[in-house]
Amino acid sequence: MATAKLMGPPSKSLFKMVPRRMILGTDDMRDVYVAYKRQWNRAALERRERMAYECQQNLDFAIPHDLGVKTLPPGTLPEADEVSRVSADIIANASPEQLIGKRKAQLVQGFVDTAQLELDSPFLRFGLHPNVLGAISAYLGAVPVLAQVDVWYSIHRAGQFENSQLFHCDWTATSQVKVFVFGNDIAEVSGPMVLLGAGTSKELRDKLNYNFDDGYRVEDETVEQLVGNKDQHALV
Repeated sequence: MATAKLMGPPSKSLFKMVPRRMILGTDDMRDVYVAYKRQWNRAALERRERMAYECQQNLDFAIPHDLGVKTLPPGTLPEADEVSRVSADIIANASPEQLIGKRKAQLVQGFVDTAQLELDSPFLRFGLHPNVLGAISAYLGAVPVLAQVDVWYSIHRAGQFENSQLFHCDWTATSQVKVFVFGNDIAEVSGPMVLLGAGTSKELRDKLNYNFDDGYRVEDETVEQLVGNKDQHALV
C-alpha cells in the first residue's frame, strides 16, 4: 500500500499540481492522492467525522464494510416508495425524444435538475432520512457530500454489452456510496445490475493491476476466469 508522509498541509499550488493520472491510475496512486486531499481539507473532514458519529445512532440497517453492498426489500422505507413512484412518473411523461440514449445508447440520464431541488423534494427527503444518512455516514466514516441526484432510464438493446454494462469501478471518489431505487420491478430476466463484493473486487483489481483509465471496463469472461462467479450480487 502506498503512503504519503506529510509534515504539514501541502500548499495549495502543490495540491493543484496533482496529475489527473493519479486519480485515474491504480489503487496505490489514488491512495497517495487521497492522503494529500485529506491533509488539505483536514478541518472540514474532522467536522464531518464528528457529525457522522451523531448520525449513526440506533440505525435499522448498516452497510457491511467487508461486503460494500446492502440491499433492502421494498417497503423498508416509505420515502423510497415515493422516490420510485415519482421516478416512474417522470419516465412515463417523458417525450419519445427524451427517451433516446445519446452518450450511452442503453442509458438515458439527466431527468432531474438538481439546482431546482428543494428540501421537501421526495429525493432529498429520502436522502436525508436518518437511517439512510446514518448508514452512509457509518460506512464512509464522515457525513457524506451529496454529489448527484438523477433518474435513469435503462433501454433494452440486443447485442454485445458495452461501456457501463461491463464490470468497472467508478473513479470519481475512492470512498463513495451510490443508492439505487428502482422505479419498476427488476427480475433476473431484466438483466439487472450485478455488483461484486468489496473483497472480491479488490482481489480482481489486484490480479488485473487495474487502473481507472486504461482497461477501465472488464469483460464478464475475464471476471469469471480470475475470480469465478463468487460474491456476485444481482440487484433484483
